Amino acid sequence: MNLSQLRYFVEVAKSGSATAAAKALYTAQPTISTQIKRLERELGCSLFARTGRNLALTPSGRKFLPYAENILNSVSAAEEVMDARTSMENGSLSFGYLGTAHRYLIAEVAGRLNAKFPNTRMDFRGQNSAQVAELVREGACDAGLVMLPIDDRQLSVSEPVSVQEHYYWTAARERVVPRIDLAEISRRRIVLGDASYRDVDPLRRQLSFAMQDRGLDFLPFIEVELLESALEIAARGIADIIATELSVKAQGVEDVLFRVPIEDPTHESLAVVKRSELWGHRAIDEFEVAVREAFAAQSIANSYGTNKK
Repeated sequence: MNLSQLRYFVEVAKSGSATAAAKALYTAQPTISTQIKRLERELGCSLFARTGRNLALTPSGRKFLPYAENILNSVSAAEEVMDARTSMENGSLSFGYLGTAHRYLIAEVAGRLNAKFPNTRMDFRGQNSAQVAELVREGACDAGLVMLPIDDRQLSVSEPVSVQEHYYWTAARERVVPRIDLAEISRRRIVLGDASYRDVDPLRRQLSFAMQDRGLDFLPFIEVELLESALEIAARGIADIIATELSVKAQGVEDVLFRVPIEDPTHESLAVVKRSELWGHRAIDEFEVAVREAFAAQSIANSYGTNKK
């Protein structure tokens, strides 16, 4: 049994004749008939019965058809993956990343990847984590850096590459307390980014679930698209913000905002997502390695820091 015989068999089953199958496959009709007869001999049964001028599947043929189709589909999928691997090695790679990562991470990651794959073109796209996961799932990106939790259907998710605590930040000294709980946060004016992704944004989901567990309602006072804009609003004292120390430092407003620890804080757990079928591809796996190395080099992975104020 070989793949050509399976292709001939499936095409005859679809078209109902060896002549039509030969035309579709650009193959001589006698070749198809001969190969199907050899297949029948190997299987020890008849796959087709002649009905007038057409060929119809026998009961044995009907049972064999889904198996033949599955084999051909698997081979086709394997060929696509290998083609994708070859093109990525010699062509281009596309990566997604969340929020402000362009400020503190992407240049370092790009440099590390370029050193290992100097002939590979790279495309980095900044999005919300939920959107990055969707881009990877659709194949628009080969891998991505996201904040958990995300919808991981059809994706492989790495162990966290960084875990950072969320803090309450305010520019108003009078709003600073030794520690703040979620009940108090729910009563204060908060600004948050990622307005277009409010229903799926990981930070908002974490805050909403934590509030619900305590019977609290949470609604931001101001919503904007970019985290940079939200941090600028907080730096001006218009509203306060929930963010990591890394995000605040990346924006350059750590000397303006006061950091307040949150009781039972949520965390920004960052991980790399890849399409499941590309797990084990060297160029894709090196993205995760580069991300981990970039965090380590900047001493920001699992960073909790100390408040200067």
